[in-house]
Amino acid sequence: MVAAENSKLETSLHEACRQGNVKVLLLLLDANPWAACKLNSDSQSAFYMACSHGHLNVIKLLLSKPWLQGLEEDNFVQNSLHVAVSRGYTGW
Repeated sequence: MVAAENSKLETSLHEACRQGNVKVLLLLLDANPWAACKLNSDSQSAFYMACSHGHLNVIKLLLSKPWLQGLEEDNFVQNSLHVAVSRGYTGW
């Protein structure tokens, strides 16, 4: 179920990060940590979702996972941190 995708290729992890739900995210990561590596149809990761909605607790949790660090390529026009800053999430 963790790796199941909707029509936008989003997983439950995308939604947990969009909503800022740390408890659900922890359960999903325990069940299938690699689902966090999936990109949706807009090439957005679950980490991107958390950054774009300013969910600091989720961002910290994802950054604490060494295997997730460096997942995004530097050659994207806008990476997750650019999106967070452009939406005003700078006071962390």
